[in-house]
Amino acid sequence: PEPDLPPLLFDRAWVEEIRSHLPELPEARRDRFIEGYGLPIYDANLLTTSKAIADYFEECIKLKSDAQVKKRAKLVSNWLLGEFSRLLNATDTEIENSRVTPSHLVELLDLLDQGTISGTTAKEVFEEMFHSGRHAPQIVAERGLGQITKAKEVEVAVNKVLESNTRAVADFKKGRSRPSPSSLDR
Repeated sequence: PEPDLPPLLFDRAWVEEIRSHLPELPEARRDRFIEGYGLPIYDANLLTTSKAIADYFEECIKLKSDAQVKKRAKLVSNWLLGEFSRLLNATDTEIENSRVTPSHLVELLDLLDQGTISGTTAKEVFEEMFHSGRHAPQIVAERGLGQITKAKEVEVAVNKVLESNTRAVADFKKGRSRPSPSSLDR
């Protein structure tokens, strides 16, 4: 009790109404990320240091709701805490001002999951996305960065190379493991 202040009595319903309008606290959100998405505590701590980053992370997860949400959550976390953070820091940009929207990042991760691009290529594409705001599929298509993943496509490419280097193939069949520079068809 404070002698100069009258006691204040609050209706429990009013307190609960006020509480229902409060945002989720960072610690509660961190715990939810750990429990719900299976993130390591380290990742969850970093993602919840900023409301904007945590919101971005959750928006990415909501855009791709599949059975492997924990795997996707870790992948999104890795990109946000790795390449994305590196570029944000290098350009002194806040995530909410980034040209890469959650849907842009999800498109890139889908290409990576499908095997359309490699991890190295994904980093290259992401950097261009970050600076230009363009979509990953567009960048991959324009620059011809897709991987050949079908056996038939690889077979066609190998046959084309073999057909254009008949002398080297003949030398190899005769037992020479290294063709001389003159045996390569140019």
